[in-house]
Amino acid sequence: MIAPMPHRVGIIGAGVIGDFHAEALKAMPGAELVAAYARRSEKADSFAQQHGCAGYSDLDLFLAHEGMSVVTVALRRCPLPALDPPSGRG
Repeated sequence: MIAPMPHRVGIIGAGVIGDFHAEALKAMPGAELVAAYARRSEKADSFAQQHGCAGYSDLDLFLAHEGMSVVTVALRRCPLPALDPPSGRG
């Protein structure tokens, strides 16, 4: 039997809730954290280093991360307009 491909996950939000999501993903068979987005590059870089993934402070670059198949939003408040997909991508 062929093993299923892992879900390559990205997290929007690199704070306490993002840490919780990252730890939950580590415990999930078939899930791999590959990218994280934060508005501030220092926060994205720190989170990425801590959790072993790519860090982005540019939302378009984050969403274009090669092979990412799932995105989880780890924010207290969701800034919906900022998360609307760019035209032609939705």
